Amino acid sequence: MEKDRFLQALGIVVLATAMVLVYPVLHQRIPFLQQHFETYNWLNGLAVPREAVTADSTDIAPDSTGQMTGPMLLEGAEHLEAFFQALDAKSEQVRIAYFGDSSIEGDLISETLRDSLQRLFGGTGVGYVPITSHVNTFRRTVRHTFSGHWFTCTMGQNNWRKLPRGISGGYFTTWTAPVVVDTTVVTDSSAVAAPVISDSVPPEPVAEQPKGHRVSYGAMRLYPGTNVFERSYLYYGAPKADSTARYRTGSVTTSFGGGEEGQTHLLDGGNKVNRITLSETPGRRVSLNFNVPARVPLYGVSVESPNGVIVDNYATRGNSGSLLTSIDAGVFQEFQNFMDFDLVVLQYGLNVLNPKMKNYNWYQKEISQVIRYLQANLPGVAILVVGPSDKATKIDGVMQTDPSLPLITEALRAAAKENNAAFFSLYEAMGGAGSMIEWVEQKRPSLANLDYTHFNFDGAEEAGHLLLEALLGAYHDRPKRAEARGKQPNNPIQ
Repeated sequence: MEKDRFLQALGIVVLATAMVLVYPVLHQRIPFLQQHFETYNWLNGLAVPREAVTADSTDIAPDSTGQMTGPMLLEGAEHLEAFFQALDAKSEQVRIAYFGDSSIEGDLISETLRDSLQRLFGGTGVGYVPITSHVNTFRRTVRHTFSGHWFTCTMGQNNWRKLPRGISGGYFTTWTAPVVVDTTVVTDSSAVAAPVISDSVPPEPVAEQPKGHRVSYGAMRLYPGTNVFERSYLYYGAPKADSTARYRTGSVTTSFGGGEEGQTHLLDGGNKVNRITLSETPGRRVSLNFNVPARVPLYGVSVESPNGVIVDNYATRGNSGSLLTSIDAGVFQEFQNFMDFDLVVLQYGLNVLNPKMKNYNWYQKEISQVIRYLQANLPGVAILVVGPSDKATKIDGVMQTDPSLPLITEALRAAAKENNAAFFSLYEAMGGAGSMIEWVEQKRPSLANLDYTHFNFDGAEEAGHLLLEALLGAYHDRPKRAEARGKQPNNPIQ
């Protein structure tokens, strides 16, 4: 009897210990836990709630010479002056478009930048979120669910439907059963063969009105700015012209939490980019039920406040940055008419790493072309190029920084400099060569995954703060730059 009680007690202790160890991992992966409960790290003790970011919390201070110390300074900070002036005008919305590769998937890095800037300069909302996403369960800043009957064309995929890509580089349409083509040749009256789908051309959905395509966006309590939807908008493109199409337009029906009555909107816009106001009443959820033909490209929903800082995350896995020029110039211009961006961030480079390549002049030219394309279609918008983070790879049996990474960093630096864009080296801010190994193996908690390439949530937060400190350092350093030009800027945050 005593032995049984001992074993029961031991089992309870083991189970409780396992739950304590596993809970932080589950918290990162389950939106319900993130929304309703705090987490902790068993190595470093209980986590405390995030404190409000202030200008003093970034450890930015001038030294005896007046130079800013602490953060890694931005290069070409004078090219961000228009963005800094927009931050000064607190009565208006300040919008940042953050483009990048898998380094920022799931709102990594950009969520930290957004939260900190919103605490400093106001604003709520996560900005633009696509109709569907393959990282929706990974992303922590919005509860994003959708039905499983969508056709998705992302940046880099063959656009065989010939529909215009949205600002994220892709579009979404409703999906119905493919047209079946019978290619069976019957040589015997008794032969029976099943029809097959032709694979020479992707099947086009039949021209009928599909139903049951649903998308839902919910607020999260992760940050103050993710806890409410002040306003929400739907973006979509012009329908594909086809005289055989039975339906020209469609509709979307909204529903909201908190008792707000939903309504039905016609999707009858004919511009390259069209916007529908879904709600201007603060709430915590917006659900959409689409009744629309497959020839109407849908882009995404933006959740935002009318003023303060909004940061949109436009991540595309495998993108080197060059694919941005595949987005139609008119699409960029019409999105700009609605969103009025003040800053574009470009974080690329990891997808062109090659330890055997010694010359990246071609990549410098490629990114220069991207910068000029954005400057032509988003006139007056400041551009910040962020170099890739460190990446370690095994060479001769030893883990070390990919030797092409410093070359790529220099190529991006040169592209930014020759095109009047600012530059920030995340690789150098992390600590340079070997820093990713340290972030994976020596930091506690570990700040990156075992692929020695991608940050985890803790590492992405750290990287986001490195970028934030550089931005705020350049913002505070404006009086010195203005003095050199004989002009004093308005800098309300001291």
